[in-house]
This record gives sequence, structure tokens and C-alpha cells, in this order.
Amino acid sequence: MQVYKWNHQLCSKSFREISSKMKSDFVFATVTSFLSLLSIVQSWGAYNVLYQWKIIQYNIPSNVQLNPAEYKPQNNLISLLAIYEDRMWLVTPRYLRGVPVTLSTIPYKDKLHWWDQFFFPSPILQPFPNYEMNKIGDCDALQLAHALDIDQFGRLWVVDVGRIDILEETTRNLCPAKLVIFDVKNGRSDKIFTYTFPDDVAPPESNIVKDIQVACETKDDCWAYIADISLSRLVIYDHKRRESWTAEHPSMAPDPNESIFFINGVQTSRLFGITGIGLAPIKFKFSYLLYSPLASKTLYKVESDTLKNPHLKLNGTLNENDVIALGEKPGQSDGFAMTSKGRLYYADLPNCSVISTDTDPEMTHIAEQKTVAQSYVDLLWPKNFAFDGKGKLALTSTKFHLIQATNPTEYNFRVIILRHTGHVYAYNSR
Repeated sequence: MQVYKWNHQLCSKSFREISSKMKSDFVFATVTSFLSLLSIVQSWGAYNVLYQWKIIQYNIPSNVQLNPAEYKPQNNLISLLAIYEDRMWLVTPRYLRGVPVTLSTIPYKDKLHWWDQFFFPSPILQPFPNYEMNKIGDCDALQLAHALDIDQFGRLWVVDVGRIDILEETTRNLCPAKLVIFDVKNGRSDKIFTYTFPDDVAPPESNIVKDIQVACETKDDCWAYIADISLSRLVIYDHKRRESWTAEHPSMAPDPNESIFFINGVQTSRLFGITGIGLAPIKFKFSYLLYSPLASKTLYKVESDTLKNPHLKLNGTLNENDVIALGEKPGQSDGFAMTSKGRLYYADLPNCSVISTDTDPEMTHIAEQKTVAQSYVDLLWPKNFAFDGKGKLALTSTKFHLIQATNPTEYNFRVIILRHTGHVYAYNSR
């Protein structure tokens, strides 16, 4: 009798625990379903999910056998993209070991329908221009692609850090940083130029060059502005003269007070400097550059002529009054995109949203900031933007803040197409 009574009490307790857990699971499932439904409803009007991946896979040549150390699925993520004609380029950065390819391409389709989001393909990535051009340790190949841009002549500009495993305990400093230009017009994939940055511009042991904005007046008269998030400065490249130098200013450094923030309840810490940069469109003669450190909410402006001034090459330091603080963004952001009409797009990371605002050469403060899209499911860490040349703006969304804890049973990386933006590349005159 005593035994029965004890078992009865135990069963009652277990039943209460199970019941409580069932209620908890039901609430969690309900909330998750609601968020997913909300995301779908939002996407009908604001955006479409074009592609999404749980894990990243590559089309590796049949004669190549990767061992487990060379390919660790959990360490592969999609960060950057570029679009031209019917192709999309994607960067899989070598932040951690086990990333066999750093630059790939997949097909791009611009015709979207509302039902497309119910059929989310996860295409296999094709190494660009081939697997050999992604070989680790070959300094003629790409080591860590970290910035992409397309110019009006159908050329893909790729910035290679030269260093890999930068989030591991030991970074491998394999090669000098470089800029590689490919001819991608009409389906071509030809490497046509390589520029190696001097050590004083992009130190092989410490640079993390990221994000690039290219301004071409002619095919050879081009300028490139590149952010270095590690050294908190800009790299300026004169393509016509094949020269480069740096520009520094206190506004490019991270703000420790803004380095810790939450994304959908997950705390992240990023003490990085200047990262997002947006160049004025050709309509405004590429006359100004907007930027912000990752660990900051402030948007800054500097004149392009100031950055191109030969005197800047002597000491690389901007004067205090060369930079204008335009005001606060709603939250921290990563990549920027500038339209042909001068409208700037950027992320509000803590609120899982995309913001836009109008800019012009005379601006001294941020204009009205409008929320373009928002989702706690699809827009976790909107990281990089790219125009498709046909009126749509694409972006990557990645669980970057969970890079070392992504769940392979969930979708971790997405390519989003913002709808109704009606804008094209910044170098277009319309």
C-alpha cells in the first residue's frame, strides 16, 4: 500500500510536469507559427525570399576529394552578393576553417510571383570562375573574398583580404590583400586585372578590408573606396594611375557603447569600425561618400574630392571638419546600397529591418528614415545589398550573430528580393 501511494504521487507529479511542458511547447509552437505566418504575410507586400539554405554545398570537381577538415558545413555561410545579367555572385567568407570556396555563382531570375516563396530552392554553389581560383595558399587565387561591386562596363570588382580563419584563435596570413577584376559581360568569367595593395595600405597581418564602392567615369578612369573594418579606415584606389592610399578619421572607429546589441533576443558583440559605405550616384557625380562603423548608429558624410586629394597620401588623416555627422540611424547596420536617384538603403540590425532615406550633395542631416521591410524570421542580420539592374534590390540575410551555433535543420541563410523599389545601379543616369 505504501509503495502504491508513492508511485501514485510520482505519477501525478510526472503528469503535471508533462502537462506543463505540453503547454509550454504549445505556446512556443503557436508563437513560432505566428511569426512564420507574419513573415509570409509581410513578404507578400514588401519582399520575396528568392533562395534559402540550411547548409551550403558546392559543385566541387569530381577529381577533388575534400576531407572533413577541408569542408565543415557548420562553418560555411553566405555574406555578400552581386548581380549582373542572369547571374548572381555569392561570397562564402573564410572566417573559420573548413570553407573550401570563397566566391561562387548561381543563376538569377528576375521574374517573381507570389507563390515562389512556397518553393524555396537551395541551389548548389558553383565556384567562380573555377575551383582553382579559390585555392587556399595560392596568392594568385582568392583567399577571403570580402567585397563585391559591378561597374557599368560589366566588370566584377572583388576585394580579397588575403587572410583566412580570422575568427579562429589563430589567423592564417597567407597572402597580401588584392583587388581582382573580372569581365562578366555576356556570360564571360575572365580575370582581366589584379592589383596588390601595398603593405602600408592593407597590412597582411591585420587588415580586414570589406565593402567596396566603385565610381567609373570611363573604363579606365575609375575610383574605388574600400572599408577596412579592422583598422577603421578607408582605402582609396585610383585605377587610372594604379595607386592606393588610406584615409582615417575618429568617426570611422567603433563606439564601445554601441558594440553590444540584441537581434531577436540574441546578444551579439561586434567591436568593428567602418563597414557600410554608400557612394553618391552618377547623377550627383559620385561627389560624396556616406558611411558608418558597425559599432555605431551615426551616419557620416565625406566629400569624394577630399578623399581623392593627393595631399591625403602624405599622412592619410582627414581633418576634423572634413567629415559631417548626419545624425542617428535607428540601429546598427552593416552594408549600404545607393540607388541611381540617391536613395540610401541600409539595415537596422536590432529590429531585423531594412531602412531607406533620401540623400543629396547638400545634405547636412538625415532625412526621413522609412522602414522598407521587417521580419524576425527572414531578416536576421540583413548584411549586404545588390541591385539587379532591372528595378529590384536584393540582399543577403544571415544568422551571422549565430555563426558558431547555426542549426543545420533550420534555414540559416537567405537571398531576399525587395519589391517595388524601382531603382537600379548607382551608375545609371535614370
